Amino acid sequence: MSTYNPISPVRFALKIRQFAQDSHWVYRYEMGHHGLLNPVPRIVFYAQSAEDAQRWVTQQQSREKGCVTIADSTY
Repeated sequence: MSTYNPISPVRFALKIRQFAQDSHWVYRYEMGHHGLLNPVPRIVFYAQSAEDAQRWVTQQQSREKGCVTIADSTY
């Protein structure tokens, strides 16, 4: 951030997906060229509850600049 660019750019996005009652995966999508998210994510965290997954995502957002969350319609 600077005086001329007060908004920090998005560098990556996190998405939580639920696969079973006790299986929540957090995907990380890197920002690619031309401001588009790369279509192939990587799994960066596994949790047994939605609360644990959301807590981890919140910690990442406070630690790293340029992190956003993607809503999942199946979640």
